[in-house]
Amino acid sequence: MNSGAPKMGALVRHLGERVVEAYIKLWLIDLNNILDLKKPWKEHQIDDLAFRICDKYRSLNIADINLVFARAKNGEYSGIMDRLHTATVMKWFGNYYDERLTTASEQSYQDHVQAKTAFSGQQRSAERRMEFVVRAKANEDNSNNVKAAKKRIKEAEKQVKKDNNQPK
Repeated sequence: MNSGAPKMGALVRHLGERVVEAYIKLWLIDLNNILDLKKPWKEHQIDDLAFRICDKYRSLNIADINLVFARAKNGEYSGIMDRLHTATVMKWFGNYYDERLTTASEQSYQDHVQAKTAFSGQQRSAERRMEFVVRAKANEDNSNNVKAAKKRIKEAEKQVKKDNNQPK
């Protein structure tokens, strides 16, 4: 997930949009040559596609961009026959972006579960306060029960004495 490679947005801020687009164009030209399309892209199509990728996917880093193009070269994207459309390439990036977001979401959830599990043996302060209140109430109830039981015992003892003192 985190390759440490710079994001395109940061590169655009530091190097300028033209430099980043030129970098993407190199990948597009390489892809265009490797795929040996019957109808290869023209220069204006490459320019347009580089602009679109740079504009829409600034949160992707250079490693992500490289991975999308590597997948295309390795034939992991279906539909590449003798021609390739801008919409198809943008779909690759869109699918990769969605995949990356899903992975990040899953990783975030796993980190949350792991952190929660690490502290699961420890009670939170609110839980401790509630436990204290419940115990205090139970002790109070228990104390009241003990007092009531002692009172009943005394009453029973008095009744026994009274019964014993009464003539038969």
